[in-house]
Amino acid sequence: METLEALPYQVSTARSFIGRTPYRIGPSGIGCRDNPHGATWTPNPDNLRVCLTKLETRQRGLFGAAWALGYIATFVRTGIEAISMGAPTGPLGIIYRKAEHRQPWYDQLSGFAVFPVYHVISGLTRGAGQSSCQPPLRQPESGMPGLPRQGRHHAVAGQPDRRRAEGADRRCERRAVRRDDRRGQFRESNH
Repeated sequence: METLEALPYQVSTARSFIGRTPYRIGPSGIGCRDNPHGATWTPNPDNLRVCLTKLETRQRGLFGAAWALGYIATFVRTGIEAISMGAPTGPLGIIYRKAEHRQPWYDQLSGFAVFPVYHVISGLTRGAGQSSCQPPLRQPESGMPGLPRQGRHHAVAGQPDRRRAEGADRRCERRAVRRDDRRGQFRESNH
């Protein structure tokens, strides 16, 4: 998750070189697609949490879903043109499929399965091409360890700064997604 904080700076650096040229990110995932420090990624036959491996166990769990949401939300704020995440199946995938490598718990299932990150990607695709609503974030009074306070805004437990929110763009309506159990579908409603 620490990587998310660095992403806006990476985009800013790239923009200093490419200007207004369209900037696209991906394909991205927690696992290592290529190893920048060696010939290949680290083998992980025992499904451990190790660095620079393609067989990243967190990709298949809730951490992978949370990371993907944070990754996409961070990049949306930078104004990049497109974000591509992982792959449909495989080590960096969002849908379970029997593979050569072990996938504990999923390998014992008898039917179709998706990883938690599937639900994040599925939900976010409904908003593709739409403008985003970016609530202002509250800056902590004491700052964050190792980071300057001036000119920076950080999320503090997801609480928007009410004073700043009052002047926010009125087009950003508060919305909620509710499950309509009669049809087994989700629908959006205004508050």
